[in-house]
Amino acid sequence: MADTGKDYISNSADPKNIQDLTTFVQNLLQQMQDKFQGMSDQIITRNILFKQEKCMHNPALLLLSE
Repeated sequence: MADTGKDYISNSADPKNIQDLTTFVQNLLQQMQDKFQGMSDQIITRNILFKQEKCMHNPALLLLSE
């Protein structure tokens, strides 16, 4: 959906009425939500991988992480 928002912004950066403005803002908010979700997923994945790597070097940490 983020691509649709980008297309909308590039095609009509100056909303002409309240419906256009509403669509514009909804697309911006959706893009922000998508970006934050992506960042959140990356952080969670990195933390999981980091914990797994630490546990491989020290199996006692596996018990502490649960």
